[in-house]
Amino acid sequence: MGGRKVLTAGIVIAAAGAILGGMAGGAWLPLHYVGKPLATLLILGVAATAVDADRRYRRWIVLGLVFSLMGDVWLMLPGDYFVAGLIAFLLAHLAISAPSCRGCIGARRCRRRCAWLRTRWGMCGCCGPICPLRCDCRCWFTWGCWR
Repeated sequence: MGGRKVLTAGIVIAAAGAILGGMAGGAWLPLHYVGKPLATLLILGVAATAVDADRRYRRWIVLGLVFSLMGDVWLMLPGDYFVAGLIAFLLAHLAISAPSCRGCIGARRCRRRCAWLRTRWGMCGCCGPICPLRCDCRCWFTWGCWR
């Protein structure tokens, strides 16, 4: 069995354990506490060892997954760590979106179309508040603004 298949099998097993432990609770709860971060860690391993990905792209995705792992752990801990988890997931979102922020040749057109959508249909959430910064990939993929 290749390394990729082992990682994939590990992800499935860890995710299943996390779901089972979370649903069953009680004595099974430690399985959730181990399985959830382990699944994210294994996904991080897949991303870090991706051979075909651009180095800069892979670096941003791995950083986003590290922040996601931190967010998972902060939100699982007993105590008042909600804000820390929220900030970690915000940083993860920004890191995963960062590779899309470079090289948009149609950024002006994209922003114009997003502004049109916002004024025409009041769809402020369509392209997000960071659309003027050219960082929202939903806008790019919708309007074909990528290079």
